[in-house]
Amino acid sequence: MTIRLEKPHRTFGLTINAPEAFARDDFMTWLNDPANKVFTWHTKGQKEAGEYSDVVVLVDSGYEGDASNMPEDIWRAICDAAYAAYGGETIPQANNSHVTVRLTNLS
Repeated sequence: MTIRLEKPHRTFGLTINAPEAFARDDFMTWLNDPANKVFTWHTKGQKEAGEYSDVVVLVDSGYEGDASNMPEDIWRAICDAAYAAYGGETIPQANNSHVTVRLTNLS
């Protein structure tokens, strides 16, 4: 059986080490929310984050994205970093692609 895949294309991406975010109760409440469907290695329900609790979020233009319901100051910092790295707030829309941001929890 041959699987036919669409032609791959490049996406924008960042990795941000954010142990301060993982240490916050409001962020952990967001991360453990069963309705939250972001890509993560964190086991839902664990009160504390481990070093493998990485989270991948998608940043769109205009401070939108799949994780825009996380604590606002953390979300804005993530978006600001993505926009600064790639040339502004409209870059995701202009390139028809999200900016993929991986948050790590390394000491």
